[in-house]
Amino acid sequence: MKKIIYLFILIIIGGCNSNTNQQPTATNGALATMLDEYYNERMHLLPLEATANGDARFNNLLPADFTDSYRAKLKDFFTRYKTAISKFDPATLNDNDKKSYQIFIYEMNMGLAGLEVNFLGSPDKMIMPICLLISLPVFHFYLVKWVPARAINPLKLSPIMITG
Repeated sequence: MKKIIYLFILIIIGGCNSNTNQQPTATNGALATMLDEYYNERMHLLPLEATANGDARFNNLLPADFTDSYRAKLKDFFTRYKTAISKFDPATLNDNDKKSYQIFIYEMNMGLAGLEVNFLGSPDKMIMPICLLISLPVFHFYLVKWVPARAINPLKLSPIMITG
């Protein structure tokens, strides 16, 4: 019985051995800056997503997502950042930045594919005037129901400016 306990203790001690020889690679500052710029521009283009994320800076915007000009802005946005991310070499990034890089490329590809199949923005080819799954009135209901009241200050609300 004592041998089993000693063996168990050795296994635990051996499993706790961490490799201290690895030096963490510094994060890529240019990649972090580009990702921050992407986030801010995305929140400006998709203000309802910004509100859902708790960012109240764009509460005065409501894009006219059914217009061709808005869809062109989204396509330009995703294409521009897909080109920008391709300038980074994944071999030079640390593990965390590699994951960010892979997720970002996936996000750009999905955004462009979503525009092609009319998923982002209001679909051009829909027959129903309001989509019962992803329309603004349904999304507004979820925002009102699930966003805490302290996130929206009624004294700081400004008139909604429809952009497109």
